[in-house]
Amino acid sequence: MDQNPFFGSKMIKIVKVPLQLEPFLDKFRDLFTKPSYGSFRDLCGALSVCDKSKTVSNLCDTMADCSKGKKSRSSYNWFFSDANWDENEVAQRKVDLFIDSLCLKKNDKILLIIDDTYNEKEGNQTDGVGKFYDHSKEAYIWGNNFVTSVVQSKGLFIPHKAKMYIKNDDENENFKTKMEIAFEEIIKPLVVPKSIDLYIVFDSWWFLSMAV
Repeated sequence: MDQNPFFGSKMIKIVKVPLQLEPFLDKFRDLFTKPSYGSFRDLCGALSVCDKSKTVSNLCDTMADCSKGKKSRSSYNWFFSDANWDENEVAQRKVDLFIDSLCLKKNDKILLIIDDTYNEKEGNQTDGVGKFYDHSKEAYIWGNNFVTSVVQSKGLFIPHKAKMYIKNDDENENFKTKMEIAFEEIIKPLVVPKSIDLYIVFDSWWFLSMAV
C-alpha cells in the first residue's frame, strides 16, 4: 500500500483481479480479443477498489507495479479509443446477466432511468468541456455533461450507459441533442425479453425539453 498525500491514509493498490469478480468478468470474454479482454479485466478490477475519480490515470495508479500483466497507461487508453469491441454488446450482456440473476418472469417490470450529470473540470483540454448550467446547483459550471442511465428492477439497479453531450458549434458536425443521444444511443440499442415490461423514466426537465 502507498501513502495518500491528500488524506494522510493508505491508498489501496490492487495486485490482481478479486477472485469474486473473475467468474462474472469471464462472461464477457467472448466480446473481446484476448489482449482487449486482459485490459477489460484489469480496468474492472481497478474500478472495484479505486477511491478517486475513475480516470484511466487513476485506475492505472490503483494497479500495483507488481500486478501480473499490468500494461502501460497508453495501452489502457488505446483500449477505450481504438480497440475492436462494441460498447452496446457489453452493455447488453450486463443487462442480460442482470435479468437472469433476478429470475424475471412474464410481466415483471424493468425501468431504464435516464438523466444527465456534470463533471467539473479545470482547463480546456478535455473533449467536450464547456460552460453548462447545472440545475441542481442553480449555477454555471465548467466541465463535461453526460447523458446517463441505470437499469432497475425489484429494488436493485445497475449502471447502464453514459454518453457525453457536446454543444452545438462549428466544430461539431455530428451534433445531437440530449434527447437524441438518449434515444439513439441508450434506449434504441437496449433489448429486453418481450414478456418483460420495459418502462423509460425521465425527470420533468426532459419532458419540458421535448415540448419546446
